[in-house]
Amino acid sequence: MPDQTHSPNASILATLRSAEAQRINFHLGPWHIDGAAFERIARAIEVGDIKIRVEPLPQDVEARYDDFNDYVVVPPAFFAGTVGDRAAIIHECVHAIVDLQNSKGQFESSNEAAAFLASFLFRLNSGEAIPPATGGNANVRLVTTAEGIARNLQKQPGAAVPTRDLSDLRWSIATHPHYRTKGVTYISPNSSDGLFRLKMRRKSENTDPNRRGQTDLNYTKNLPPGSRLA
Repeated sequence: MPDQTHSPNASILATLRSAEAQRINFHLGPWHIDGAAFERIARAIEVGDIKIRVEPLPQDVEARYDDFNDYVVVPPAFFAGTVGDRAAIIHECVHAIVDLQNSKGQFESSNEAAAFLASFLFRLNSGEAIPPATGGNANVRLVTTAEGIARNLQKQPGAAVPTRDLSDLRWSIATHPHYRTKGVTYISPNSSDGLFRLKMRRKSENTDPNRRGQTDLNYTKNLPPGSRLA
C-alpha cells in the first residue's frame, strides 16, 4: 500500500510500480497493457510529460485522465489508500497508455474496455474480490462482463482479449447510462492524440537526424525547470 504521507504523485507512481500493476499483462487491439506500459507512464509523470492535477471531482468520479492536456486529475487529499483508489488510478493510467501509443482508428469503447479490464485485474492481483455490482441492470451487466474476462486473462498472462468478449464488453460500456451521457457509442472514435512533447519530438526527428534514437529523457534533461516540456 502506498504510504499515505506521500504526495498524490508519489502515491500514483507507487501504484504504477506495484507488484499488482506489474503483473497485469494482456493485449487488446493494438495495445499491450502490461508492467512495461505502466512503467512508461510512471516515467512520463516523472519527466513532466503527464501532469498530476488535484481538483474537486463529481461524487461518482474517483479520478480522470485528460487526453487533450495530458494530465491525471485526482481529488483533494487523494493518497491511494485503498485498493479501490489504486484500481481507479490504474483505470485512468490505461487511458494515458492509449494516449501515449496514439494508435489511429480505434474506438472510445475499446479504450474504456482496456481500462476496465486492467483495473479489475489489479483488484484480482491484490487478492480483493470485485465489489458486487449495484445501481441497475446496465451496471450489473458491465461489471459482470468485465470481471469474467479479467478472470480469464489472469489465468493467461499475455493473452489477447477474444473478439467476442471485447464486443460484449464494448456493448456493455456503450449502453451504460454513465457513458451514454458522455457521448460514448459502440463506434465513437477514440479521442487520444498523443502526448504533447512526444508529438513535438516526432516532428523534430523529421528535420534533425541527430535526434533519432534518443530516449525521452534526452529531450527533457537540458530544458529549463518549469518549462512546458520539462
